[in-house]
Amino acid sequence: MRTFIAIDIPKEIKDRLYETQSAIKSLGIIAAYPHKKNLEITLAFLGDKTEEEISNIKYQLQEIKLNSFAASIKNMGSFPSDFRINVVWAGVDSSDLYILNSLVCKSINFKLDRPFNPHITLCRVKSAKNQDKLQSFIKERRNMGFGEFRIDSFVLKKSTLTKDGPKYENIEKFSLN
Repeated sequence: MRTFIAIDIPKEIKDRLYETQSAIKSLGIIAAYPHKKNLEITLAFLGDKTEEEISNIKYQLQEIKLNSFAASIKNMGSFPSDFRINVVWAGVDSSDLYILNSLVCKSINFKLDRPFNPHITLCRVKSAKNQDKLQSFIKERRNMGFGEFRIDSFVLKKSTLTKDGPKYENIEKFSLN
């Protein structure tokens, strides 16, 4: 089963992010846009795991001790650069999020394949068409704020690929202190 660990974000922030996705679509950008309900902050994509592995992961994640903390969703940017846009993202600002990510990865003995860069994916660009419009759009909204919220839990999720895009289901939710 495909699994990952993520932080759910509040509906009000999802609404603002969805409005931004809609504005990007209106530029004629050919991209894959995550469904509004799938907008989240990924801590670690674990890939395919067996039931036994998931059971062990759940046990280890229950041991994490950390107080809840504030996070701010702000800024827009792109991967890998502003000149070659493959992914458009909204940034997540919280030093405590790096601590949580480190605790999660250490607890399940997981190594990220690249440095942790907390963000919410707004779209995955499929064509260079209208790239100049997208570059201007991101530049104009570079410092845009989407809202703040308190992170008081994280979730082990299952991802099922369907013809309509991935479907996420919670396996287990873990509360912070």
